[in-house]
Amino acid sequence: MLIIYIKTAAWAFGFLLLFLVSHPVLARPKKVIEIDLEAAIQIAATNYFALKAMRNKNIAIKELITERWRDYLPSVGLVYIRQRYIIADGQDSISNEIRLNVEQVIYDGGKRGFDLDVARLEEILTREDFQITFNRVRLEVQKSFFAVLAAAGKVSLDKKSLERAKEQLRQSRLEQQHGFSTNVQVMSVASRLQEIELALLKSRNEYLRTKNDLKLVMTIDYDTDLKISGDLFRDFYLYRPAIDMDQLITRARSERPEILRAKINVHKLETEKEMAENAWIPKFSVGGYYGRMDEVFPLREPTWGVNMKLTFPLGNSTSNTTTSTGVRPNSLQATGIRNDNTNFNNSSNSTFQFADNLGYNRRVMEGKIKLGEGITEKNRLEQTIAIEVNKACDSTKESWDAIHIGNGQVYFRYESLRLMTTRYNVGEAKRSDILLAETEMVEAQEKLVDSMAKYMMSAYELEWVSGMKPDSLKMFKYSKGNGNSILLKILNDDFRKPKSGIHPIKIDERPNLDDFETEDKQENLIDKVKVDEN
Repeated sequence: MLIIYIKTAAWAFGFLLLFLVSHPVLARPKKVIEIDLEAAIQIAATNYFALKAMRNKNIAIKELITERWRDYLPSVGLVYIRQRYIIADGQDSISNEIRLNVEQVIYDGGKRGFDLDVARLEEILTREDFQITFNRVRLEVQKSFFAVLAAAGKVSLDKKSLERAKEQLRQSRLEQQHGFSTNVQVMSVASRLQEIELALLKSRNEYLRTKNDLKLVMTIDYDTDLKISGDLFRDFYLYRPAIDMDQLITRARSERPEILRAKINVHKLETEKEMAENAWIPKFSVGGYYGRMDEVFPLREPTWGVNMKLTFPLGNSTSNTTTSTGVRPNSLQATGIRNDNTNFNNSSNSTFQFADNLGYNRRVMEGKIKLGEGITEKNRLEQTIAIEVNKACDSTKESWDAIHIGNGQVYFRYESLRLMTTRYNVGEAKRSDILLAETEMVEAQEKLVDSMAKYMMSAYELEWVSGMKPDSLKMFKYSKGNGNSILLKILNDDFRKPKSGIHPIKIDERPNLDDFETEDKQENLIDKVKVDEN
C-alpha cells in the first residue's frame, strides 16, 4: 500500500511540475515594446556592437593624439646611482647619487608633426566610419520597418476581402436552403473563399517574418513583442518624385561619408609616404641633468651636466654622435681618489651601426604602393557612387510608375467587383463570379502595397546614396490620419469614383499637409483614371 501511495505522489508531482512549466498564465510574460521609426533606429544604433566598438576606438585615438602632443615636450626622468669602490690597501668607499635628467628633441625632420597629423586623420576616419555604419544601420531599419507596415496593410486588406467573401458564402448557402442555388455553386463560392483565406494566411506569415527581421536588425530578443506605430495607408502622404540626377551625383561625390573618408585616407597615406621618405633627415636633441651625491644621506655635493646628440641615418645604416660636459666633485666617493677639488669633464663619442635600418627602402616602396591604391580606390568610389545614384533614381521612378499602374488596377478591380455585384442582382452573373473579382482585387491590392513600400524604401535609399539626411527629398511625408492612398478608401468602404479630368499631383503644386482638415479635401494617390459612365 505504501508503494502505491509513493507512485501516486510521484505522478502527481510530475503533472504539477509540467503544469507549472507549460501553463501560459504562469509562463514568463512577453516583453512588449511600442515603437515608431525613430525609436527603432535609436534602439538599433544603441544595440549595434560595431558602433559601440567605434566609440571605444575613437576614445583610444583621442588618447593617441594626447600622446603625440606629449612628444613635443621634453622627457624628464629621475635616476638613482649607487656605486661601491674597492680600493687596494685602502678604505673602501660608497657613492650615492640622485639625478634629474631632461632631454628635448630640437629637430627631427618633422616626424612629430607627421605623427600628430596621422593621429588626427585617424580620428576623422573613425568618425566617418561611424557615420557610414550608422547610415547603413538606419537604412536597414527603415527598410525593415516599412516592410512590416506593408505586411500589416496586406493583412488589413485581406481581412476586409475575406469578410465580403464570407458574406457571399453565407448568402449562397441561404439560397441553397431555399432552392435557389445548387451545391456545385456553393462549392465554387467556397473554393474562391479559400483562395482569399490562403492570401490572408500568407500575409499574416509575411507580417510575422518581417517583424522578426526587424527584431534582428534592432538586435533585440526574439520573444519580444513589437507593437508598430504607424499605418501605411492612413499616415503617409506620397508625392511625385522631383529628382535631378546630375545634381544628386555631384552632391554625393562631395558630401557622402564614404567619399570624404576616401579623401582623408589619401591625405593620410600621402603623409605616411612623406614620413617614410624623410626618414634620412638627422635628428638633433639636447639634454642635461642636475643632481646631488655623497657617501651617506642626506646628499650634499652638487653635480650637473649637459649633452648634445646627433643621429644621422645613412641609407640602411645609422651614425650617432654625442658630446657632453659635466661637473662633479673630485672626491673619494666619486673617483676613488681623495681630493676635494671640483672635477670638470668633457666627453665625445661617435658610433656607426652597419645595416641596422634595412627597412628604409621597403617602407618607402610600401608608402608609394599604398598611396597609389588609395587614389585608385577613391577614383573607383566616385564612379561607384555615380552608378549607385543612377540606379537609385531609376528604382524610385520605377516604383512611382508601379504605384501609378497599381492604383489604376485596384480601381478597376474594385469597380469590376461592384459591377459584378450589380450584374448578379439582375441575374447576369453568379456569386462565384463575384468571388473571382474579389480574388483579382486582392492580388491587385497586394501589388499596390508592395509598390508603395518599395517607393518609400527607394526614397530612403536614394537619400542615403546621395549623402543626404532622411526626408530631404520630400517624396513622402508622415502625417497621422492624412494618407492619400486609394486603399484607404477601400478599407473605409467610402470609395468614390474619381472625378473626370483629374490630373496627377504636379511637383510645383504639392499641397501643404497642414491644410488637410477633413478627408474630403484629400486626393487619391497619383494619377486618377477617367471612367466612361455609360
